[in-house]
Amino acid sequence: MKRRLVLEVTQCAEKRFDNYHFHKNLPFIAPEPSSFVSVNSDGSKRRADYSARDAFDLRMMMEFTDNGGVDVNSAKYAASNAWRKLLTASERAPTSDLYLVLVQERPVEGFQPRQLFAGTLDEVPALIAENTAAEAVQRIVLVNASEASRFVVSSLKHFGVISDEDQRPAWLLDDAF
Repeated sequence: MKRRLVLEVTQCAEKRFDNYHFHKNLPFIAPEPSSFVSVNSDGSKRRADYSARDAFDLRMMMEFTDNGGVDVNSAKYAASNAWRKLLTASERAPTSDLYLVLVQERPVEGFQPRQLFAGTLDEVPALIAENTAAEAVQRIVLVNASEASRFVVSSLKHFGVISDEDQRPAWLLDDAF
């Protein structure tokens, strides 16, 4: 997919995408601007093909930052690692909605530890309790990854990027461009 279609599929504003790209905060590897093309020119914006999973990662990043969410770096961390966590969780619960959980712990010597988990809504409390000390937790942010996947997949089907028969979640669509 070209950049314009990724923006349509994810409903990401152009300026927001450009800001993420300029500051190297996209949740996937994006090509660097060519030294022969002005960054502000249309030519610099049409230089890459993005996968459907890239679109999902971008949508997840937006979900983590919207409505008073987390900082961009934490959202980038969560979104760029989402598919790995969701792959394991989907094997445990193939038909349930899956949530991505970002646990931000209290800062330690200027560093803010964070952990990422994926599971069903019923699994989330146990995942947090088993892997973090209650007194260390500063903030927990929960995103319905299945809902974000359905949003992206629906848009991909609408624009003909994937077929209507493709039933895979968006985090598995790294072969669709």
